Amino acid sequence: MMSSAGGHPVDPAATDASVVRSQLARLLASSQFRNSKRCQSLLRHVVEAALGGTLDRVKERSIGVDVFGRDPEYDTNQDSVVRNAAIEVRKRLAQYYLEPGHEDELRIVLPQGGYLPEFHPPAPASHSETPAAPQWVLPAQRRWRLAFVVALPCALLGLWLFTRPGPSELDRFWAPLIKDDPGVVLCIGQPSRLYDFVGPHRREFDEKLGTSPSATPQPAETLEKTTLTLREVNPVGSRFLFFGDTVCAIKVAALLESKNKPFRVRGEATTRYQDLRGNPVVLIGGFNNQWTQRLAANLRYYFVRLPEQNKDELRDRQNPGKAPWVIPGEPRSQDVFEDYAIVSRVLDASTEKTLIAIAGVTQYGTQSAGDFITSPDYLHQAFHKAPPGWHGMNIQMVLKTRVVTGAAGPPQVVAAHFW
Repeated sequence: MMSSAGGHPVDPAATDASVVRSQLARLLASSQFRNSKRCQSLLRHVVEAALGGTLDRVKERSIGVDVFGRDPEYDTNQDSVVRNAAIEVRKRLAQYYLEPGHEDELRIVLPQGGYLPEFHPPAPASHSETPAAPQWVLPAQRRWRLAFVVALPCALLGLWLFTRPGPSELDRFWAPLIKDDPGVVLCIGQPSRLYDFVGPHRREFDEKLGTSPSATPQPAETLEKTTLTLREVNPVGSRFLFFGDTVCAIKVAALLESKNKPFRVRGEATTRYQDLRGNPVVLIGGFNNQWTQRLAANLRYYFVRLPEQNKDELRDRQNPGKAPWVIPGEPRSQDVFEDYAIVSRVLDASTEKTLIAIAGVTQYGTQSAGDFITSPDYLHQAFHKAPPGWHGMNIQMVLKTRVVTGAAGPPQVVAAHFW
């Protein structure tokens, strides 16, 4: 669709296709697009379809088949390749037109919620004629004084701009979420294996396990002979949070509050997809948060639980032959063991907003990652050698921490990915 400078739609046939194609060539050759074949292919496809009037080619399924080689019957709900690519194209287009020197160029825009591009001509320059103002010549002494009066404030302003500190890595990392609308949804993982006794034997079980105030310790033989059925236990995990996840959530909430960013807190057990869609999201917790597992499942670094082998693994999707980081299950009951966490910040196709996931293998990894993600010092050290423009990229970082007698130690970055 072609839009005028005033924003009113006009007939696409009224635009000069050669002008649009020339602008398309500039975009594809720019630093924002030349290193992404996927974004180039999608942008070229939808622009040519719009110029040719073949609007059926800009539907999600058609793009998936023609551009990304998907089967004609593929499930668009399960495969979000087109939506992901469109989000990336929108971001790169915005970055391109924000750079100086592109103000007078035709703007190619991919609107939210669709794949039919719009073409916006640059706003015409104003050429209104005004009568020439009379020229006054000041004496040399007064000109010198006037120049000094003007130059001094400018010099002081320049000195202040030069010496004032720029935004910190903490500010840059959180900026996409802080600037995004509306408020943040803070979704915290919850225990999945936490139960309470129900039924007529509840008091008996409480007495034998010593959870009752009047209980006396029972010998091992008594405990071994006690039986109960699954009908006598009731899941209560939705009422509780892990301590480490709670500490992480408190730190994130304090950070959001300091930035005057509104937020609401939800437990993952009562969170629905519609609660997340259209909102910037912070997910806290790994295996205990279903939304972390769903929304961050296709990223480069991910966790795999192997209960039959009594271990968890942290794997690298881009290096499947690389030995994974292994987190044995048994040492977690010991006083000292190592835990891992993954911190991710992405523009998510499922929610169409910025997503930050803070996910540890256990609550201790999540707690340490919470320290990392809210600390100016940790983030300064982590991003000191990051690629230029990292604050505008998607990010994943793998952290390691040492847990000593139930307390998470300082986080250490062991791997990072920017794209």
